[in-house]
Amino acid sequence: MLFRSIKEMLQKKFNIDEKHIDVMPHSLNSNVEFIAEKSSIPDIDLVGLSNSNSETIISDFIQEAKLNNTFAKNKIHIVLKSKVINFDDGYLKVINGYFSDDEYNQMIARAKYIFIPFPDDFGYRESGTLMDALSNKKLVIASDIRLIRVYKQNYPNICYIYKGVSSVIDILKRNTNECNIYEEEFSKFSFYHS
Repeated sequence: MLFRSIKEMLQKKFNIDEKHIDVMPHSLNSNVEFIAEKSSIPDIDLVGLSNSNSETIISDFIQEAKLNNTFAKNKIHIVLKSKVINFDDGYLKVINGYFSDDEYNQMIARAKYIFIPFPDDFGYRESGTLMDALSNKKLVIASDIRLIRVYKQNYPNICYIYKGVSSVIDILKRNTNECNIYEEEFSKFSFYHS
């Protein structure tokens, strides 16, 4: 997985001896207790709450909402986190601010998909947002970056790579009734990271 590719990069690029590199998978980060307490039913189609979100991608979503009213027309509810922008048209909500742990967990619990709009230079590292999504059995839509390509290869039915706003909409509009396939991949992920 990704950990092995990071290990190989450390060996080749920085000439670090293999005996000095330990590989440890990121642990699960389930908010099952929160979900059980609140019994949240997913009512937000897409949530992107990372501090690493690309402001350019967020701006693309806002432009789509302003110019074409796409999310309202398709009744798609989206919540994104930005470092600089606030926006809300009733369907696309972009929040510039801090989420408490409870607010963050509630958003994850309420989401059908977790959005990971990371910039191309995200690099050789893991994503807490990705761990939160897969630990809580949420489907992922993400940028075409190395990290996501590795996860897409290992979990092709629960991780999607998008090519722009319109492809995100296409993914969201697909029928998602393949629960057995999803459950197999979530179980595989959980086994590897537990």
